Amino acid sequence: MTTLSEQSHKLTLTEQATSVLREAIISHTLAPGTNLQEKSACELTGASRTPVRVAMATLAKEGMLEYLPQRGYRVREFSLESVAQGFEIRATLEGMAARLAAEHGLSDQHLAILQKCVEDGNVMLEASSQELDRISWREMNETYHRTIQAAANYPLLSDLILRTENVPFNTLNVIPHWQGERSDEMVRFSHFDHIYILDAIINRQGGRAEARMREHIMVAIDVMRDQVAATLDHR
Repeated sequence: MTTLSEQSHKLTLTEQATSVLREAIISHTLAPGTNLQEKSACELTGASRTPVRVAMATLAKEGMLEYLPQRGYRVREFSLESVAQGFEIRATLEGMAARLAAEHGLSDQHLAILQKCVEDGNVMLEASSQELDRISWREMNETYHRTIQAAANYPLLSDLILRTENVPFNTLNVIPHWQGERSDEMVRFSHFDHIYILDAIINRQGGRAEARMREHIMVAIDVMRDQVAATLDHR
């Protein structure tokens, strides 16, 4: 799991602590129902009490933690159905972002960033005969999606997409968090999607870009079901 020393120095201590705790929840290092005290959170993140306290309050607002008076925080439990619904909503919103980016056309800056993401993905997959660099992949993947959202030039849409990612397992990087053959296969398919989505956007094919992006997000549900179905509440 990522530690504070591995996080970007551009982030504040509070942002770093929040990121580490969020990743721990998403990856099930902190399983649903786990009681999380400040002391254990400090040990997990390597941060002091003040940034950890703010980080835990932030994650409570995001819905990942729930506050228990006199008892600290607990990792919230989510049903498989609610997580799947989050994916469906996010797929619709990101599809819309891809369509708008295609309709508006990419700036030279956005085009260069997206092309570099594809090139970096090619390099990482070619070098993954041993093991995929998942940290670098997650960074590239996030840059790719955020750039398309920026190119859509629809700030409210980007805000709504961020809100859907507050549901555990609905992050941009859900697949690279997990290990195993199924995850590796989906990462490779995800990269091909990146190529086809960018091609559609460059060629101003809004409908094609939207449909491909929607499918790109929705296939993650299958991986999520394989990884967390046994531990989520099925009510």
